[in-house]
This record gives sequence, C-alpha cells and structure tokens, in this order.
Amino acid sequence: MILQAVCDYKYIIRDVNIGWPGRVHDARVFGNSDLFRRGEEGTLFPNWTKSVALAEREIVLPVMLLGDPAYPLKPWLMKPYSHRGQLSDIQQQFNYRLSRARMTIENTFGRLKGRWRRLLKQMDQDKDFVCKVIATCIVLHNICEMRHEAYEDFDGNCENLREAARVEPVGVDRSGKRIRDDIASAFAENVV
Repeated sequence: MILQAVCDYKYIIRDVNIGWPGRVHDARVFGNSDLFRRGEEGTLFPNWTKSVALAEREIVLPVMLLGDPAYPLKPWLMKPYSHRGQLSDIQQQFNYRLSRARMTIENTFGRLKGRWRRLLKQMDQDKDFVCKVIATCIVLHNICEMRHEAYEDFDGNCENLREAARVEPVGVDRSGKRIRDDIASAFAENVV
C-alpha cells in the first residue's frame, strides 16, 4: 500500500494520501490526489513569493513542494534535473541542494517507522483497517514531533534514518522548468 506524504521542516506530516496499491506508480497516485488538484488550481499555497537578485536580473520564487524524479515538474512542485551524466555544474549543484532539502521527508518517514514499527511489516488486514492504522500512526507521530519526543531507529539508536528511492522521471512543465533554472542560477551565484 502506498503512503504519499508532505511534511514540513519540523518533521510534521501536513498532507497524506493513503490506500493506493503498492504496484501503482507514485506519479499516478499524486496525479489523482487532492493535493495535485489544489496545486493545479493555484489554491495549494498562499500567494507568497521571495525576490532574489541575480547578477543580471531579479527573480521571484513562489512557495513550492520538493519532489523526487517520479513527480511532474510544476511551478509549485520542484524536482531535480534528469540525465545525470549530462548535467552542467550548475544543474548538479541544484540537484545536490534539492536532494539535501528533500532529506527532511526521508527522515520523516524514518522517524514515523522508527516509532511505529508495525509500519515496517505487511499488514494482512482489510484495506480500510490498514488505512486507519497508518493514519493513526501519523497523528501520533505528529503529536510526538510537536512535543519533541525522542524516537529510536531500527537498530535502537536515537538518530535519523535515510531511505533512497529511485524512480523514473516524468513530466516537465515549462514554467516549472524556468523556476528550476532560476533557482539553480541563484545557487550558482550563492544568493539563496
């Protein structure tokens, strides 16, 4: 079963999509989510922006989600450049910084599973019951994070966990591409 989640920098899970079969591609799950619909309608975030001065111009960056290569590139959803062997230094630096920022969601999943180890194993119950168990674990996880409760990783150590997900790239939106290129340029000039 797939759990897609959005978290903030404090490891609080802010949005979830639970219940799709594990064989369904992440991009399909995302494309059928309320989160995607709100992003496309422009109702996902407040109209907050940040101006960044580059050497030759000023760019205005919107609030956005960070995603892995499985997700479509949108003005409100940033993903890394693909074709790793053919990237410029600026594009490689962008991918590195995006990957570092995305570690928050990887760590959030690790913390969630570190606290609620039931999520590590297959649950052979009714789908609706499994969705309720997962949702309950997420609510309890958020309470623990808000109270700064410790958690243990799989080896009994109190530290963050990292997981790597390798998926095929999909979809490129031209305005998302422009924003990604602008952010990469800002990183190259060390202004962000």
